[in-house]
Amino acid sequence: MKRAWFSTRKKLVAATAALAMGHAFDSGCLSSEIALRFREAYAPGLTAGATAAITDPQNAEDGLRQAWAALYDGIGAIITPRSADSSGSRR
Repeated sequence: MKRAWFSTRKKLVAATAALAMGHAFDSGCLSSEIALRFREAYAPGLTAGATAAITDPQNAEDGLRQAWAALYDGIGAIITPRSADSSGSRR
């Protein structure tokens, strides 16, 4: 009985995540300056970490740690304000 509840909960979480991502794509949220800063900080580390975890199963934990560190770097890029020196027009 507990397994069926977990399965239902897992489906609900997946549906909620899909709905949130769909809304982010539809509303233009991912093209904002904050999203750009997040992607610049997060994407390279995520790609390297995921690649390391997939290609080297013996050291998959290290790859996952690298991916999590990239996520935290991305969040840090959003939270930390840019100084006048580092911000410029991106046209």
